[in-house]
Amino acid sequence: MLRTTLPVRRLHTLPVTIALAAMLTALLTVLAGPPASAGSWADKDCADFPSQRAAQLFFLRQGGPAVDPHRLDADGDNVACDSNPPPRYEKPFLPGKPGKPSKPTRPRKPKPPKVIDSTASLVASHAQRIAGEPFTLKGRVTPAVKRRVVLQGRLVGGRWQKLVTAQTSRNGRIVFTGRASAKDVRYRLVVPASKKGKKRYTATKSPVRLIDTVRQTVTLEVPTSVANGTDVNAVITSTPARRNRPVLLQVEQNGSWTVLKRGRLDSVGVATLRFTRPTGSYDLRAVVQKYRGAGKVTSGTRTIVFLAAPDTTPPDAPTGLDAQPGDGSATLTWEAVDDAVAYRVRYRESSAADWTDWPQVAGTTTTITGLTNDVEYTFDVRAVDAANNVSEPSETVTIVPTNATG
Repeated sequence: MLRTTLPVRRLHTLPVTIALAAMLTALLTVLAGPPASAGSWADKDCADFPSQRAAQLFFLRQGGPAVDPHRLDADGDNVACDSNPPPRYEKPFLPGKPGKPSKPTRPRKPKPPKVIDSTASLVASHAQRIAGEPFTLKGRVTPAVKRRVVLQGRLVGGRWQKLVTAQTSRNGRIVFTGRASAKDVRYRLVVPASKKGKKRYTATKSPVRLIDTVRQTVTLEVPTSVANGTDVNAVITSTPARRNRPVLLQVEQNGSWTVLKRGRLDSVGVATLRFTRPTGSYDLRAVVQKYRGAGKVTSGTRTIVFLAAPDTTPPDAPTGLDAQPGDGSATLTWEAVDDAVAYRVRYRESSAADWTDWPQVAGTTTTITGLTNDVEYTFDVRAVDAANNVSEPSETVTIVPTNATG
């Protein structure tokens, strides 16, 4: 089977390469035995003579071309054993008797050449290719003889253009290799009419085959935010899928992209890369690397935030709580607590079990109103930090509101 590489220069918008493979050379070896004597009456074949000349002289001595008892002149052209090797002698009379045939020749009508219908097929190794990826076109012409063929290509909406002229092998086969164009291209095999000996073969064309150029894409999926120290799965998806194609997960640092993780696509075009980063915000992207002729492709940017660990430690309990009674009220003060951003005060009648919450305050003092004079009340206060953690309560204080003027 012959292999041929498609040319770029034949189709300006079709970036395929061409280089004709070396044509198969047919070598025919004729095995011949020792020639029999001219006077032998044993049946002779062309293989019994070392040359065409020896066969022709024997043929003439046996009465040819009028008589051919050994059937050495199969095609009736008065020349015996055409395919035998040189030296040759093709005259219809013996040497030394020019113009005088050994016997009158019989007129023979030339046989018309036999016309044989031809067919051609063309098969593509891959119907869909990424621009730059290799593909193979396998052609076959029947009947299986060596034939001249022309491979043609056509862009969608364009005209057929000759890409390469080549010759099939003896079994009628030929192979063309090339790389996918940036656009869809149709191919066909054109076989001109030809003559081989007494046989004529009709011209034919193969069915059209399309090499469909597909656009490659890549996407990256990561969560928008995670807690600091969390392992994150970055899911990279590339189409069309190319198993074992290398991929990169990159992170932007100081205005440039650096590799964070490496991996390879699986059979469905997916790679999952696990990573973690310190607290902060990061821009990420996925890059599918060059692979077997296909160029690299980059995903869009995705941002992920690694959050600081939540603060679960409550502040210290307030100290120095003091309460001063008033008319139906009580004024409370206490010492400030580090990390506290607010305070929660509560109170109850000393004889009761349930507490009442006073609205949260930002400072270290507050006045509670609406109390009943001459009733004993108990108070405490708790600190609240920025993470809304609440401290243990302070020590309690007890007072009795009174109307001093009454």
